[in-house]
Amino acid sequence: MSEEQAEYRVDVQLEELPWTAFRKSASLEPFSSGAYAAPEPREVYTLIKKMGWTHQDVANMVGVQFDEEKGRGSTTVRGWMRPQHSAAHRKITYAVWRLLLINAELAAS
Repeated sequence: MSEEQAEYRVDVQLEELPWTAFRKSASLEPFSSGAYAAPEPREVYTLIKKMGWTHQDVANMVGVQFDEEKGRGSTTVRGWMRPQHSAAHRKITYAVWRLLLINAELAAS
């Protein structure tokens, strides 16, 4: 008897923001500026893609779980890139977002 494997599908295909638009995003502002806005999933996706990071890179960078055995990446990282209306969406915290921006050299440490 053969064992069936679950198929992994991404329910939404995100598109990268133009880099110039990304660089003007309020999500790049410091929290204390009063102009900060939490990043949208598309902004998280754009940063990760532009930097050439894998889910494992991001997971290791910020200390979230990565399931190497199943080969599906990080549920947490995927959740940050899910549409906000999706049950699978996870908000990225300011501290984690800022750490990604620092690693991308887009924010001062």
